[in-house]
Amino acid sequence: MEKSSSKARLFRKGIGKSLKQQWKLLQTDGWCKTGDLGGVDAQGYLTVAGRKKDMIRSGGGNIYATEIEDVLYRHEAVKEVAVIGIPEPKYIEAVCAVIVKKREYAADRGRSGRILQTVSFQL
Repeated sequence: MEKSSSKARLFRKGIGKSLKQQWKLLQTDGWCKTGDLGGVDAQGYLTVAGRKKDMIRSGGGNIYATEIEDVLYRHEAVKEVAVIGIPEPKYIEAVCAVIVKKREYAADRGRSGRILQTVSFQL
């Protein structure tokens, strides 16, 4: 199993609050370490098998991404979810949830905020 990396302009534009923080995510060769474990098969398909790091360090505490994902998966509108830590200067890392809603909820743009509001009481 290998560590996954990505090379794209997206990483240079949207992550972090300053260019210095954004560039910390990139290795000298321009690759961003995603923290995922996986590989590419003979047909060129990427398979993500797990994470190298499951713990998010935030505000002096440790948060396990899988615990937050388990709570989010209980919500009726959630089809898929991934929780990651993103750089945050004050707290080291901030929790970021990437949510794919079920088809019947996809058109409801306000639903994502309500999902997070609902599950925040369970965390």
